[in-house]
Amino acid sequence: MREDDRPLSDRLRDSWDARTAGVAMALVASLWFWVHGHWAITGSEARWAGYLLAAAGYDVASVEYWGSILFRDGNISMTIDMVMIASLIVGSFIAAYASGDFRVRKPKRNRVPNYAAGGLLMGVGSRLAAGCNIANLFSGVALLSIHSFIAGAGIILGVYVMTHYMYREVGCAI
Repeated sequence: MREDDRPLSDRLRDSWDARTAGVAMALVASLWFWVHGHWAITGSEARWAGYLLAAAGYDVASVEYWGSILFRDGNISMTIDMVMIASLIVGSFIAAYASGDFRVRKPKRNRVPNYAAGGLLMGVGSRLAAGCNIANLFSGVALLSIHSFIAGAGIILGVYVMTHYMYREVGCAI
């Protein structure tokens, strides 16, 4: 890295060394475990929705999910996991922009139903599995959570089956 005199944007476009990225992810995860406890995305996103609705004047405490689960103490304020989600989005944007990969694209009209159905199924799945794939696989397995092992097995099986289904005409490499 020190001997590479190319511009940063060129270096960011190259493939990253998997070992370096893995060690970096482990360090960030260890720091997060120490600061907060576990990685979670869907709960933090729900907190953001409740926080923004409360800022707009909506009584989120009257909604059972927000009032009794996410904001139990009645304190609808910014939390550390909400900052993590915002940092993740901002950091992803900066990395994509710096590498030259960021651009606004118009979705193909015939694929919009797939995006909507996929998003809804992911939301339902994250509630049924007690968290998203990141919470279950990245931190739930590390915490030896039984439901995370079951959810992880379901995720792996689902990806395997859908990969074969989607690439059935051209042949699947798996």
